[in-house]
Amino acid sequence: MVAAAPFLVNAQGDDCSTAVPVTPGTYTADGPSTGAGATNLCFGTGGTNADWYVYTATVDGFIEVSSCSSGGIDTRLSVHTGTCGALTCLVSDDDGCNATFSSVVANVPIT
Repeated sequence: MVAAAPFLVNAQGDDCSTAVPVTPGTYTADGPSTGAGATNLCFGTGGTNADWYVYTATVDGFIEVSSCSSGGIDTRLSVHTGTCGALTCLVSDDDGCNATFSSVVANVPIT
């Protein structure tokens, strides 16, 4: 799963092809360093920059991705399946945490 400048090499995690591999745990997103990233893969409008992470399930189960404790930073989260260039959005959220601009996607099935 893939929980998105001319003549510049994108930093790790700035686009799908350089997604940062992750395992279960807590990670800090620093924002794209080149201005690259996702272009409205799930939301239709508005989002343009992204940090990309890739998680490969070793067993069937469910995942949760949350930015709820990000201190009110406005985030959007989406979980995709597929390969770069052929992604399918499984679930997304914009401002789903209580009283903040942060987001959470939960109970996403993985195989």
